[in-house]
Amino acid sequence: MDNYNEDIGTINSWTLETCEANAVTNSTLTNNIMDVGTGATYTVVQSDVEATSVGSTALQQQFMVTSLPEKGTVKLQNVALAIGDTFTQDDINNSKIAYTNSSSVSTTDSFNVDITNATGGFLASQQINFNIDTALALDDAFFTKTGISVFPTVSNGNFNVKSQSYTGKTEIELYNISGQRVYKTNLNFNSLGLKQVNVKQLSSGVYILKISSDNLQGSKKIIIK
Repeated sequence: MDNYNEDIGTINSWTLETCEANAVTNSTLTNNIMDVGTGATYTVVQSDVEATSVGSTALQQQFMVTSLPEKGTVKLQNVALAIGDTFTQDDINNSKIAYTNSSSVSTTDSFNVDITNATGGFLASQQINFNIDTALALDDAFFTKTGISVFPTVSNGNFNVKSQSYTGKTEIELYNISGQRVYKTNLNFNSLGLKQVNVKQLSSGVYILKISSDNLQGSKKIIIK
């Protein structure tokens, strides 16, 4: 209502501000059971556990530990995690999360996490599961001395050999359950790092992985699905 007739004026400037609520998108979790040997350490990889959502990067997918495993320890860069501690999907993608158990018998273990992301999404009480199998136990003396680890022990034919302290030539051999050598290669760790071994051409089954470096040898069972 204009209370003054015939008044005039000029609008010099004006602004219009609109507000739009950001969409909240909960994360979707790929969560596969991980097989690990008794008394062994398993490095969690992206194909095992992966949280994704629209509008959030791997670094923004945050896992908060809400319960701990009963038979082992979850570690971020070799530091044990406690209830309330966090890690990210980026940590998993870069092989920074590991699970170590102290069991001497075949059993199962798990821990729980809540997952948040950059849009305010919240995925509660997700259980991360491990199957502990005596058949997949590591030769601890060899792996401790060399700093070499192998993961995953159950795969489609792709697995990783990681060196934390050893540098030099490492021989990799695979034998089938009949004792026949079906694969051989050499890896050269000029510096600390991660090497991938691809044996997708092999049939599904159980194999013995033999690793030799200098005068040391170690072996373990792996499964190709």
